[in-house]
Formats: sequence, structure tokens, C-alpha cells
Amino acid sequence: MPDSNLQSGENARRMWHSAHSTAQRMTKELVTLMGFVTVLQAHADGFGIGSFGYLGTGFDGSNASKDFFKYDPALDTWSDIGFSGNKRYSAVTFVYQDKAYLVTGINSGATVNDFWVFDPAAGDANWKALNRITNFSSENFDDTYINIVRSNAVGFIVGNKGYISTGENGALYKFTWEYDFATDLWKEKTPFEGPGTTGAVGFTVAGRGFVATGRTGSGQTATVSATKSRDIPSSFLTFSSIDLKISGLSLRNCFEFSRPWPRRSPL
Repeated sequence: MPDSNLQSGENARRMWHSAHSTAQRMTKELVTLMGFVTVLQAHADGFGIGSFGYLGTGFDGSNASKDFFKYDPALDTWSDIGFSGNKRYSAVTFVYQDKAYLVTGINSGATVNDFWVFDPAAGDANWKALNRITNFSSENFDDTYINIVRSNAVGFIVGNKGYISTGENGALYKFTWEYDFATDLWKEKTPFEGPGTTGAVGFTVAGRGFVATGRTGSGQTATVSATKSRDIPSSFLTFSSIDLKISGLSLRNCFEFSRPWPRRSPL
């Protein structure tokens, strides 16, 4: 008798390969259709607002990029929207109230400190600079901004606040920061209590933030399989370890974020 779990797993893998092939096709079409795009970008960032998708920044193997494009799925067309910030790759984006926020990243081996919000309703001036994420100004609000800059971090939203956590900047990071959209200010939160982690993923479902996968050391790539999840950090303060099932596959040691940040023993 066939193993239903194996069948579910095979179906999920087929779904992933189909989605991956579609993404590759769309990217190749972008290169073909937009005559000024000549190289595929890695470590880029993307987001969706309304009925459009957006893709930008990244790394071509030699240089960081600041190209940014808008995709119209109804017409299957791309258009150049530009980007006002520094070149970068491995940045973080999150969307709040139909505006996209792009922060962190790296360029030529150095982290970047500019922070931008994209408002598609603002016409040609759709990128707006926000406060930098280092101690840049002559005011005192950013005096404590000493470890926000990084690359390969995760970002997500809970309620009316944005969050970035993990990543790397010379070392693997645990530092976690909360962004207030109303005031354009950052506040440091209790850091990740497990090993520093980079290259993880963060997402929000029904007002709840989740972080999963990532790398905790050289060569230690975390997996999301049901049989090999031990490399995923197992102690995130105020993150509850859960088993999240997606298309029959068990995503173990996915961590759920909850506010406020009460102290608790490592999971």
C-alpha cells in the first residue's frame, strides 16, 4: 500500500519545482523583454502591493544593483520604476499599509545604512528616504543605532510594528530591532538567545510572525524536512517552537513570534 506521507512529500516537491521553473521563466523573460537588463540578479528583494509585483536590487556575481522593476501579471509585462537608494543585495523588505519598506543589505563588502519606503500611489516620487539606521544624525534619537545594519536578515510585521532579526555583519547576528512606522524610530528588543543565524526566512500569517530555516555556522545549512531539522536554531526568545505542515510536509522548529518580549527559558 503506498505511503501517503511519501506521496504528499512527492507532490509538494513537484509543486516547488513547478513554482521554481515558473520563477526562472519569468526572470528570463524580464531579461529578454527589458533590453537594458543584461544579467540575472541574485540575492534580490521582492514584494507585492495591490495587483502588482516588484523586484529589485541584487548581485550579478561582481557588483551590487539598484535596478527595480514592476510586474503586471494581467498584462504579463515589466516596467522600470528605478530606485533612489544605494546599490545593495541581501536586504530586507516588508509591506505595511500598501507601502514597502526596504532596509539593510550590503554593497562592495560594506553594509549600507540608508532606509527607504516605496509608495506606489505617490507618482514619480514613489521612493522616500527615511532615517538612516546608524548613528548618522546630530540628534540623539539614533545614538543607540549600533547594530541594525546587516545583511541576510529576516523581516516581518506584527501589529503596527516592523521587525528585523538575525543576519550577519562580520559575525552571525542575534540582534533584533523593532520599527515604529508612525515615528520612523527603531527600538532594540531582546536578542535571539540561540546561536547567531543568517539566511533564514520570516513571514506573517494572521497577525503572527514566523521565522524558520537559516544557517548557524559554516556549512551548517538548516533544513525544513521532517527528518533533518536539528540545525535550525532551537531557542528564540518569545518564539514558540511549532510543527507547521505545508502540503503534507512537516516544517519542524519553525518559531512563532509573540509580543511583548517576556523572558522564558530556551526551548
